Amino acid sequence: SHEWLKDSLTRLQVAAVELSDGKKTFSGTLIHNWYLDEVNKNCVVKLNPDLVNLFSRDTWTGIEWEQRKALKGKPLALWLHGFYSSHENPFDIKIETLHKWCGSETKDIYAFNQMMKARNRT
Repeated sequence: SHEWLKDSLTRLQVAAVELSDGKKTFSGTLIHNWYLDEVNKNCVVKLNPDLVNLFSRDTWTGIEWEQRKALKGKPLALWLHGFYSSHENPFDIKIETLHKWCGSETKDIYAFNQMMKARNRT
């Protein structure tokens, strides 16, 4: 798995990305450099410092990690958590739209709706 990590970090380091918040656009690499201590297996990844220009108080969303960890093994709940955590003021969305966006393999909208209600009770 360490070889996979090194290969993945190297690919991320050389790949160019373009990110925009609608006001500012960044184009460049995400990873400035990375370091893996082969003895103690610690890995340090330094992100491109120019990315900081895109992130101000009103342009990013923090995730409640304790909530997220409690949802482990529940893919729909994890998707909903990530989706709604990214909205400061969530708006009403039809069940059919959520079904489509989350990539659910549940074909029956009624069954999907019941799954949503069950997640809402937990």
